[in-house]
Amino acid sequence: MYCQRCNINTEDKFCENCGGATVSTKEAPKQEEHEEEFKREDFKMNLPKFSKKKIISLVTGALLLVVGIGGYSSIQSKNTPKSTVEKYFNYLADGNYSSAYKMLEGTDDKFLSEDLFKKSMEQTDFKDFKIEEFTPEQYKMVYYDPNNSTNFDITNSSNVFSVNIGLKSYPINVLKDGKKLLFFDDYKIDVKGFTTKWLVTAPKGAKVDIEGIEPNKSSQPVGNIVTFNDNYNPMLEGYELSIFSGNFNINSEMEGGEKVSLTDVQAGGKMDIKFEPSKELITELEGNTKKFLELYYSNSTEDKYSDVVLKGSGVLEKINQLNTFSSNKITNKLTTVEITEKKLEDMEHATITIKGTVQYEDSSLVEFGMNKLSGTKDLLTEIRFKKDNGKWLIVETGYLN
Repeated sequence: MYCQRCNINTEDKFCENCGGATVSTKEAPKQEEHEEEFKREDFKMNLPKFSKKKIISLVTGALLLVVGIGGYSSIQSKNTPKSTVEKYFNYLADGNYSSAYKMLEGTDDKFLSEDLFKKSMEQTDFKDFKIEEFTPEQYKMVYYDPNNSTNFDITNSSNVFSVNIGLKSYPINVLKDGKKLLFFDDYKIDVKGFTTKWLVTAPKGAKVDIEGIEPNKSSQPVGNIVTFNDNYNPMLEGYELSIFSGNFNINSEMEGGEKVSLTDVQAGGKMDIKFEPSKELITELEGNTKKFLELYYSNSTEDKYSDVVLKGSGVLEKINQLNTFSSNKITNKLTTVEITEKKLEDMEHATITIKGTVQYEDSSLVEFGMNKLSGTKDLLTEIRFKKDNGKWLIVETGYLN
């Protein structure tokens, strides 16, 4: 007899170990079949049991992991320095200036506003652009500006590009800007590649605005206009700024001057604003000039000049020296005077150039038996004025014949 449970042979009808019914030895399975069956049973006994819910969760997690790895690779490939440059210029090509502006780093200046950015970028067609990538060393060899005429600085750069649109080239410096989605480097574009340095000068006392924005005066004085008279020292004031490359409108006003309105001025380098005297000021300068010349040619005394000549300027001393050599037998009379050039060099200094004619009579040689001489002579000279206590007074004259 054979016990199938205990796998033993016995002579009884019931197993002495388990008490179960035995079978005939002929019906007992072969050893190999029993061992295989045992292994299957043992495997079933040790196999972990999972619920359907847990199996679904595991499968879902595996799928998410695969998708996550793929998504990570996809996001990482789309978030590189070069892809950042491509995205930026695609925005410009599509006219999406607002989105492009948001990708810039370093726009915290009143001349780097979104409005001025748009005005600058609208002046270029970005439809066809070509991107070249460089190391900082390569870029210096190909494009570097030794005069530093722009704001572009690659001293600490690692990702440098040049974007070419037709004949125009934009140097691009890509900067790290923290993390995106906790794992990916985020990037922005250095605004300096799109800006230029601009020095605007204007006479002292002028008000200047560029596209309606008043620039800050330079901390360093620009200097005086060179003259050889201590009483005539007009000054210039400078405005240094960084602004987007392009053409912009400039307006400037100054007391005594005509308003200056300049359109489409190219930013960069140095721009000098100059003023023409106003019609009212020209009338005043012309009136003082005529009065001065009439006094001069009539050999008037010093006290007569007090309304037209600045005391202590040296003009009266010069007149006295000329009168010393003149003869009372020579008379001059101013007949015409005309202003040919005029400059308002700052709110307190102005210069005019005049031409005119003077009638003269010279009887100094009559006593020697010669005839009296008469005729006209031309007058051409420069006269400089300084505003003193609200009056425009003469501080210097050129040659007076």
